[in-house]
Amino acid sequence: MSSRLRLFSIATIATVGALVPLQQANGAASQEPRLDQPHLIDDEVSDVLVRLTDHVCTGTPITGTVYVVTAAHCVLTEQGEVRRRTVVRNHIWYPAVAVLVNTDYAKHTDERLDVAVLVMSQVIPGPSARVGTSVPTTGQLTLAGYQPINRNGTLLRAHYPSGRPPTNAPYRPAACVESAQSLEVSAKRVTVPCGLVGGASGGGLFTEEHGELVLVGILSTVTSDLLSNGVAPLAALRELLDHPDVYAHGF
Repeated sequence: MSSRLRLFSIATIATVGALVPLQQANGAASQEPRLDQPHLIDDEVSDVLVRLTDHVCTGTPITGTVYVVTAAHCVLTEQGEVRRRTVVRNHIWYPAVAVLVNTDYAKHTDERLDVAVLVMSQVIPGPSARVGTSVPTTGQLTLAGYQPINRNGTLLRAHYPSGRPPTNAPYRPAACVESAQSLEVSAKRVTVPCGLVGGASGGGLFTEEHGELVLVGILSTVTSDLLSNGVAPLAALRELLDHPDVYAHGF
């Protein structure tokens, strides 16, 4: 990763479900929009996303389960206490009954632990994604999550001191589509040249296999200059799914 891109920890604003304080790394004004900047979407990827109520986060229902994958900072307080969350799809609220999460995230706020799995009381009706086994090395991937919208229908990108948009801002799915070659993949994180901000926390990095959406990472952080997002690696999600008895917390 370029040394000028510093991934912000979101522990200090975990209770609001935001990604980072939105501030340029060098204090300068926003630059001209990039061609690959986040944009609103209305397709298969947008259909699979769900919103978490209260302070906005994003989630992905997992095919054949009652699970909804999101970020650990969307379900934990700064002290590592588990918070109840509710999922909304098509204006219908679905309560979670438990969550799988490593509460050590509150002590070690990096992408390797920034994953949570909401256990719902029922399967969420509608589109879902399958959990992948690895990040593809070829083809295109989509990083997506909910984003605040201006009154004119465009993405809201003002740099609020608190890292949060106005509480009455509407949200819609947005995404960046990137080539596999543009990603930086390590055991700690997958770095995607995108720039999704607060609301997209817990969103997904998706690929497509044989017409099926596949989740290959969970959106965690954003760089101070809004040029890249940090994505939690699949190993973090696999750890939760493979050991639910260790990481389960009821409400």
